Amino acid sequence: MPSDCLAAHVAERLPGATHLRISIGGFGGFSRGTARTMVEGIAWGTRVRRDGRIVELPSPPRGTADFGAGPRPTVGLGWGDVSSAWYSTQVPNIDVYFEAFPAMAAAAGLPAGIRRIIAGGTAQRLINCGIDRLPAGPSAAAREKARSTFLAEAWDGTGRRAASRMETAEGYTLTVWTALEAARRVAAGAVAPGFHTPVTAFGPDFILGFPHVVRTDL
Repeated sequence: MPSDCLAAHVAERLPGATHLRISIGGFGGFSRGTARTMVEGIAWGTRVRRDGRIVELPSPPRGTADFGAGPRPTVGLGWGDVSSAWYSTQVPNIDVYFEAFPAMAAAAGLPAGIRRIIAGGTAQRLINCGIDRLPAGPSAAAREKARSTFLAEAWDGTGRRAASRMETAEGYTLTVWTALEAARRVAAGAVAPGFHTPVTAFGPDFILGFPHVVRTDL
């Protein structure tokens, strides 16, 4: 929800944008499900959108993003926005990066052959056994204190650029709030039936109605 809203806001600021990069940082901890998704994403390769089509890169790209305290290293992952942000923005080239905490950076740096081994059934079962020993997710106290940060950058072939940054409540807390409000609006008949992204259903400013959300145009 937050990344989709921010991506659409930036695309509105730069009509005709051809490229969109979404960077996500400020983690307060992961659930087991998120950990599994990240491991699978690195193991199977990074999916991005190029000229409107989803393609797979041979290795996870590296980058940097300023989440408000100077540049931080990032790693590209095939996250859901690669699919959904195209419907919300119509920008044909989309990448998603995550702040590269040490374990993620190390995994992304593995040779392609080793990453393919990790993607195999036996390796995945072993990894999932390890993940099952982790806490189910961040504690209530950690969620209360943590904040997530999103950076969306758009540009076109003429050199025009636009960027916006947004800080929100911790991700799992925000997911509960936005999911409940989305369900309430759908049940009230406020959304036309059919396929939607968060933005096509509620608009890019929907996210601003929740506590601790601050959006800044850069």
